[in-house]
Amino acid sequence: MKGIYKLLLLLLISSVLYAQNFSTVLTPYFQNSMNDIYFADEQTGWMCGAAGLIYNTTNGGVSWTQQNSGVTETLQKLFFLNQNVGYIGTVQGSVLRTTDGGNNWTEYSFANLRPLISFAYCDALFFTNQNTGFMVAGALKNFYLFKTTDGGTSWSIKDSLVTTDITMRWEDINFYDELHGVMISSKKNLQKYTTDGGETWTLSTAISDNFFGIQHAVKWLSSSTIVSIGEGNEFNGVPIPIYKSTDGGITWVKKNQSVSTCYDRAKDMYFKDGTNGVAVGSNGFYKGFIIKTSDGGETWVTSQTNYALGFMALSGFNNTLYGLSPSSHVLKSTDFGTTWTLLEFTSPTSITGLYFDKDKGFALTRSGDFYVSNDGTGKSWEYLSNTGSSESPSMYFFNSTTGLVLEENKEIVKTTDGGHTWRTVLDSIPYGSRDKVGGITFGDQSTGYAWFSLNDYAQWYVFKSTDAGETWNQVLNTTGTGYIQGNLVFFDAKTGVILGPSNYKLRTIDGGATWDTAKVNNFTPYFAKQGFEDVARISDTKAVAIGYNFICMTTDKGQNWNYIDPNIANLDSSFYHIAFSGADTGYIGCTDSVFYKTFDGGFTWHKDSLNGKYNAYAIAINATGNVFFGTSNGYILGSTPATGIQNENKTEMPDKFALKQNYPNPFNPITRIEYSIPYSAQGNTQLVQLKIYNILGKEILTLVNDRQTAGNYKVEFNGANLPSGVYFYRLQAGNFNQTRKLILMK
Repeated sequence: MKGIYKLLLLLLISSVLYAQNFSTVLTPYFQNSMNDIYFADEQTGWMCGAAGLIYNTTNGGVSWTQQNSGVTETLQKLFFLNQNVGYIGTVQGSVLRTTDGGNNWTEYSFANLRPLISFAYCDALFFTNQNTGFMVAGALKNFYLFKTTDGGTSWSIKDSLVTTDITMRWEDINFYDELHGVMISSKKNLQKYTTDGGETWTLSTAISDNFFGIQHAVKWLSSSTIVSIGEGNEFNGVPIPIYKSTDGGITWVKKNQSVSTCYDRAKDMYFKDGTNGVAVGSNGFYKGFIIKTSDGGETWVTSQTNYALGFMALSGFNNTLYGLSPSSHVLKSTDFGTTWTLLEFTSPTSITGLYFDKDKGFALTRSGDFYVSNDGTGKSWEYLSNTGSSESPSMYFFNSTTGLVLEENKEIVKTTDGGHTWRTVLDSIPYGSRDKVGGITFGDQSTGYAWFSLNDYAQWYVFKSTDAGETWNQVLNTTGTGYIQGNLVFFDAKTGVILGPSNYKLRTIDGGATWDTAKVNNFTPYFAKQGFEDVARISDTKAVAIGYNFICMTTDKGQNWNYIDPNIANLDSSFYHIAFSGADTGYIGCTDSVFYKTFDGGFTWHKDSLNGKYNAYAIAINATGNVFFGTSNGYILGSTPATGIQNENKTEMPDKFALKQNYPNPFNPITRIEYSIPYSAQGNTQLVQLKIYNILGKEILTLVNDRQTAGNYKVEFNGANLPSGVYFYRLQAGNFNQTRKLILMK
């Protein structure tokens, strides 16, 4: 009978898993993507974005308050006449209006004017006064210019912008006064102007030059002078297009930049007077781009920011500028765009790295934001620093003070003060191609490897460090097989494997001097062609890797990789990241809130889900066994805390070690474990370990792993993320070692 019970229990453990409980431990300060920014003066501004979100600041961006829009649709364009009166255009054929600085908003719809169109875009918004305004809105191939004369309550169509070209968009509209206005588009010879307050619009004279690029922003500088600017294309050799009209938009002349090879992408523009202007965008990749003029748009000077953040919108007041990035970061300049400061708020951008030491937790975003959990529990996070000027997809930490980040464009930065400051240890190269990161890892405390691509993925490189990342030298340059995906793993200072796209497997056993192809076993022809996504080292010989719809394992330092059948129907193909805690417990993060977990070292896997809709881009497990997921939209989710440690009765010091029976027992899902640590003649602290094991004797959770003073302790164990069954808990401290049994019954 006892044998039958054990068999049933083993079956229960292997097949019945209950969903873990997760809570949101980091919510971005700006909770969703922002689309536009507008400041009425140097201190008072607004942002709007997805899910009806509006944020307002009255202290120059130091803090922001969420305002109640009353809607849930995407808010696309902002325009304020002063600190009180403002308008927001939605993508669904309506406008919001406030007359009290955003405390209250009223929605007015004009979608009924074209009932057969499903409105999806709001491309331009401008008001000449509190009553008269214009909006360009519509859907693919069906755009219209709408006008209101009663502050947005009612609208009429003033121009049909219907076209057969699905790529054509009307990008911006601007007025000099209540009569004279201009519109620009993404296509050549599609500029229009009005001289009667927007009642009628006339096409500008055809541009005769052989060059034209997408125009994004247009500004009146005087009663007759207008400047427009847009985006070049670095891949096709198209410089940034800048045009100027001196006759109210009737004719346009192209202006040359001061940098002839500038192929950047300007998105928005601000002029503080008739001669001094700033336009912002990106360098075609991810770096902020600024172009300035001091002669009314005749000549321009370019510069870049020190952040991995492009611009998508710009607002200014005198010399103070605010730029909004596609990742919802805000950069501020108080010297008219010469220098920029990042407003340090957590943003809805993807978390690309997570790491826990016993007393610290670190999180890295693709934009280089670096967050810290100061006690290592992961329950709370705060913004700490920014790692640098390039996107930051990969990091490696030795401990709670020292770590490195491999950034795109070949750059590696290092911190030795827990992320407060960063310095470059491998210099980047000038921007000129799409360059991606493969990964960075260390085989021991001194020897590390970084894998990345340059030259539009055509060349793959591996750089090596033998001094804990202080200096780096190239050990491999090979022809790339395409866009980099996957990671690399090293088992010691000399032995490691690169796992990349199309089942790419390159192995070295001599520290990168030579490379050979690793082997895959038991792979079907279909899986043998798929790309790797990530890999987790478990021991000096073992690692588990994930790819497109497959899991594999090596136990011989990467020489052979064996396909693992997880025995899961409808296995999610969108694996992103894998992480292990100890030899047995591991997690795989996927799309749509799906993740997989193993408690036997990766041989069997169980499907589970997070709360809500998340893509899990990063995973880490803290010292007490709680798993954390960093998501694609800037959230961090953590499993229900496993422990709550208390030191009881410090005035009555125990004279011997003791491990008491947990109470209650059986339990569901929380129980309490008490133990005693006596004073040691060797010192006032001892290394204490309290661990949970399954019925097979495999470690599944660490509750305590720290030096503790003498005293009586209580530890709360939450088994919500474990299946019902018999478990064991063991206390190790000094020469003391004791194990007891506990029963989880759900």
